[in-house]
Amino acid sequence: MEKSNMHVILSAAISIDGKISTRSNDSKLSSQEDSIRLHKLRSKVDAILIGKNTLLQDDPLLTVRHTKGKNPTRIILDSKGTISKNSKIIKLEQNYRSTQNILSVASQLISYNQNRVGKTLNSTLEEGDLISLNCYKNGKDEAIG
Repeated sequence: MEKSNMHVILSAAISIDGKISTRSNDSKLSSQEDSIRLHKLRSKVDAILIGKNTLLQDDPLLTVRHTKGKNPTRIILDSKGTISKNSKIIKLEQNYRSTQNILSVASQLISYNQNRVGKTLNSTLEEGDLISLNCYKNGKDEAIG
């Protein structure tokens, strides 16, 4: 087994006097340039961790939008499990990578899950190619296509 070292990156914006928000609780202290840097950083990490209070105050998406890359796993510390089902991070209806046709098929498939959080998936991309369904008896037939 290969040994690897875990790395933790702390990224936080603070005001010149060391605060993480204004007196009116506005926590948008970063510039557009820093937002792009942050999204590039997110695209390179496995997970992003926030506390429940950050979720309640900012309601962030924690996705990668200003650059290409995968979305990190989102981890929210909430010892009492009180996160609202209406928070953006739970609903996450806007999709930046899949076409609307793919999202429509995915929505139809997951609609059978009676315990899912209701949402309407929307793409920022064009409609895309039509989806075709291919059924195979086994992996060998699938490989032949």
